Amino acid sequence: MLWSLILTCAVETSLLVLIFRRNKKLQLRQIILYGLLINCLTQPLLNLAYNLLGINLLLLEAIVFLIEAVLIRALFDVKWSRAMLISTAVNLVTLLLGLVINPIVVNRSDQLQELIMLSCPGVQLQVQCISDLGVKLTTDDPKVADEFQQSLLKLVAQGKVSNDAREFSDLVHDLGMQIASSNLPLSDKLKACGSTFKYACFHGILMQEMESMSVGDLVDFCAGSLFTSLPAWRANCLHAFGHTLATREPGGLVAAAKSCNYDNASDLMACVSGVLMEYSRGGLGKSEHSHEPVYTVPLDCSDFSDYDYQRVCFASVGSYRQYAANFEDFTTTAEICNAAGEFAQVCQQASWERLFLARGYSQSKSIEKCAELPSELNDACQNFIDTLNQGVSAALL
Repeated sequence: MLWSLILTCAVETSLLVLIFRRNKKLQLRQIILYGLLINCLTQPLLNLAYNLLGINLLLLEAIVFLIEAVLIRALFDVKWSRAMLISTAVNLVTLLLGLVINPIVVNRSDQLQELIMLSCPGVQLQVQCISDLGVKLTTDDPKVADEFQQSLLKLVAQGKVSNDAREFSDLVHDLGMQIASSNLPLSDKLKACGSTFKYACFHGILMQEMESMSVGDLVDFCAGSLFTSLPAWRANCLHAFGHTLATREPGGLVAAAKSCNYDNASDLMACVSGVLMEYSRGGLGKSEHSHEPVYTVPLDCSDFSDYDYQRVCFASVGSYRQYAANFEDFTTTAEICNAAGEFAQVCQQASWERLFLARGYSQSKSIEKCAELPSELNDACQNFIDTLNQGVSAALL
């Protein structure tokens, strides 16, 4: 925002110098001073009203045009017709210049970070404020969702907002549900979400889409070309499918998990993890998705006798115990995972993946947390964070 104010002031002042340079009544320094004064009054108004209030840009330009015409008339002692003509010319040039330069010079993520900080500057109720802002922006333009999430994570990593990104997991899921109600084609809705926050926004869309489908239609849905061509999309579709299966299964957790009838290990894990998450929210057999916190209902992995199901279950334990901020201390989860026998590693890694998200995908901040673990786990945790930092998916949940 600062650079745009400086550029606008420089351009408009230069134009006023060109227009009035031959006026013998005005010295150069007067023209420059008047130009800066006009911009100091109008440009902050334009930028703040546009970014904070969401007022239409053209309407704001019209208001600024009138204000500047009045100031030009008063400071430069010209007729109203000339003052309005000059104001029109100056604002038209800066508007066109801004439309051309702004997308090139300013990263939209930077703009969103500034908007978040300006809109929600305090500590109290900051999470709620940011949540409300995200829903508003996504309602206005669904395609802003991914950039908003990325901007939010950068602020978390920089320590400028909450130091735990998990506080915004419900927000991201809500963004997906908001996008689901838009008129965009499904593929565009999903692209708008991106993969940030472990596809939570993506899940919000798919769970809305699946709510009214039969089980047969659900199986065909995730087998469609939209998902089979992209493994990550298919895995997350099957995860949402697992959520939906759990809400419709009256026969208990094992029966719901066994409804994920897939030979492929990755497909099975994705679907069963959705069943387990919905179960842990208390939504099993409730006919609709639960909005209770994850791990409201603890998982007992001894319910499963099959190795593959146990593996997913213990991975879920590690992930879900660290799903929400302040649910359980990181080292406590590590101790619980250590008692999981042959599944200890997958349990630990799932919790470390949540740690990486909690720290805004900051490698250094995540590794600082790893240092709280016993030395043998500290090394393994740091190595796993290094792997995640290189963009390699843990492919756990």
